[in-house]
Amino acid sequence: MVPCYNTSPPFHPSFIRQPQPILLTTLAASIQTTTTMLRPSLSASATASRSFITSFLLASIIWTSSSLSSPNCFHRPHPRSAFVRDFSQVVSIGLGNLGKPAFAMESDNSSRERSNRNVVVNQVIYEPTFIDVLGEQIPVAAWYSSKLNGISPSDISFSASINATYKHRISVKKIGRSLAGWNFIPSFATRNFSISPLYTNTVQSETSDSVPNFASVTAPVVILAHGYLGSRFDLSHYAEELAAEGFLVLSPEYPESLADSYDTTTKPIDRTITTDRLLQTLITQWDVKVKSYGIIGHSLGCGTAIKTGDDSWTRVCIAGFPSSGTKCLFIASTNDGAVPIGRVAGALKSLDYFSLDENVARNRQWDKLHPRTSLVFNEFYNSNPPPNHISFLSEGTNEAMVDFLSPLLPVARYFGIPVLDFDKYQLVRDSGVTGEIVRPLVVDYLKQMSTV
Repeated sequence: MVPCYNTSPPFHPSFIRQPQPILLTTLAASIQTTTTMLRPSLSASATASRSFITSFLLASIIWTSSSLSSPNCFHRPHPRSAFVRDFSQVVSIGLGNLGKPAFAMESDNSSRERSNRNVVVNQVIYEPTFIDVLGEQIPVAAWYSSKLNGISPSDISFSASINATYKHRISVKKIGRSLAGWNFIPSFATRNFSISPLYTNTVQSETSDSVPNFASVTAPVVILAHGYLGSRFDLSHYAEELAAEGFLVLSPEYPESLADSYDTTTKPIDRTITTDRLLQTLITQWDVKVKSYGIIGHSLGCGTAIKTGDDSWTRVCIAGFPSSGTKCLFIASTNDGAVPIGRVAGALKSLDYFSLDENVARNRQWDKLHPRTSLVFNEFYNSNPPPNHISFLSEGTNEAMVDFLSPLLPVARYFGIPVLDFDKYQLVRDSGVTGEIVRPLVVDYLKQMSTV
């Protein structure tokens, strides 16, 4: 069996699994000394200080990351995961315990996810497929119901496991290139995570060719557009619930994805090309009879949602910018550290968005939703602050990223290094409670504005 990590010197797993006390002490002293030196100069050279700290901790993340992307790795903890946890505690010591110790997920979210699932009536099918864009195979995650018109259960080949599994991949090379401009990291340096769906009755369908099992169905279609350094599974909890309601949901991996599973450096593949190719494939190759179109975008994905389709499309823009189109549900929070609400408040007013009261949303007391509806979270709830930038994403992908960034997050909080609010999320872990409010609203809005 192929090992899930590189055991070659100088970083032997037995050494990494149980770091020597002298190593941790030295690291703590080094970080504390560095912090003491940097504190007086933060106002004068904050950028240089943050850059130094970011590079230092990014290097540690790269060192403690998995070295191979073998399929056998998805259900195993990497032997260095214990060191990541211990190292993050050392970082907190060096900074005077400014942050909580990082949560080590051990590369499997199943126990955390399954304890908070709901049950839906229709069986949801998850199917990984792909589209061809300029000679590259672009992964596409698809969700649909077994009740869709055109689906024949006898023709669908299910995986051996009843429950579907999302194979989530974080490329260390992509992180280094995007955040630090490093191009020397090998492409096989990755972290792999196995994420369970939110719903227990989500099963996985397999296909051996480019024609998926949902080809030729008749259904309303919703596209998911993840954000910068995001994942095609970021919005999977919306996808599952929409699929149960009769939608065909498609989530392509855009060029900025952390999975980094295709060449984006030598080929001019962008979001527009990817989305256009998906829509073309949907009609000409998969022969789907589309009843209506919708799109959900998060963060940078809001730009994709705004630019895609015509005015007949239904859009949901989350933690980004609102659309000027006829039909758009806009969701944001005053606690968003990546896209401050002040940047979009003027647009909401000028575009005459109807403001949905936060308590109405929490209690699911809406009836007929306005075509242009906005929900802005502004209140503490059960002692927790309003959602942050990534609270709207799936719990599985958020926990994976927190595990990956664990050495960096305490330092990010202290020095104000922008990490898309993952430092905030590490303290509250509110994807579940946020989803309980937002998911029903998004699904009901798309049902009201679309033909199901």
